[in-house]
Amino acid sequence: MHLRNHPKINWLFGGSGSYSGAQPRPTTEEDGILKDVKVRKNSGSQPYSPDHLCLTIEFQGHDFTRTLLPKGDHPDFVARLCDELKAKCLGMSIREIGDLGIDF
Repeated sequence: MHLRNHPKINWLFGGSGSYSGAQPRPTTEEDGILKDVKVRKNSGSQPYSPDHLCLTIEFQGHDFTRTLLPKGDHPDFVARLCDELKAKCLGMSIREIGDLGIDF
């Protein structure tokens, strides 16, 4: 199953970056190259905010953040996906990562 279609995640929610109006912004949610991925833990202050992944992507020389949110509370899945992305996907395009097949 392609990662972007996996039943346990919402593929690439929103984004942010340090940019001014003159800097190019990604035109689609799948633009850019993966530079880093981290688990953002639920702080407990927002009970409906499960652990999720924050992806740092580079697009035309600027860094942006994209979020992978789980559908439900799946901390083990989120941690394993983080490890897989760090081990195999740094330097890949976000579009290529979405096309990857995962079996967990």
